[in-house]
Amino acid sequence: MNEQLGDKIRHRSYDRIIRRHAVRGLVERRTPGDDEPRLFVPGWAATKAREFGREAVGRIEATGATVFGQLSALVPDGPTRSDPLPSAGVVPVDAAALLVTAMFDGATSELDKEQAKVKRLRASAARVADELAARTAGPPPMVPRIRNRLRRDRRRLVGAFRERLAR
Repeated sequence: MNEQLGDKIRHRSYDRIIRRHAVRGLVERRTPGDDEPRLFVPGWAATKAREFGREAVGRIEATGATVFGQLSALVPDGPTRSDPLPSAGVVPVDAAALLVTAMFDGATSELDKEQAKVKRLRASAARVADELAARTAGPPPMVPRIRNRLRRDRRRLVGAFRERLAR
């Protein structure tokens, strides 16, 4: 599947649809048949995990902290495999169908989330537009003060002019 998708899907979409939905759906909803090969940790990976585990145990022991449980549980010792796994040439039909169904469900779910985001953004934009319209509907806040001052100054000037004419 990864080879088929290649660069045709963005990383974010791959993570959401393939990892979160398709692979999880396949792992959680399907038990491999008895005739199907089992997955094992490759020998090199098991060796590396044991090294990390032993280092972690050493660091924890060096702290002198009280530990509840067995520190040895941090050093994995499960089945490993040194020979490479068979190539993925044939996939059981039910596994392929489940994978495609989970991908579709995931894509639908992600689309629904994106549509909900768009709806929220549109509502937010409408609120902002309404607020801006309300703020700009009347005259700017300085205009009434300026108008009142001009009226007052005009009255004073007219009054002063009339006084001079009356003299």
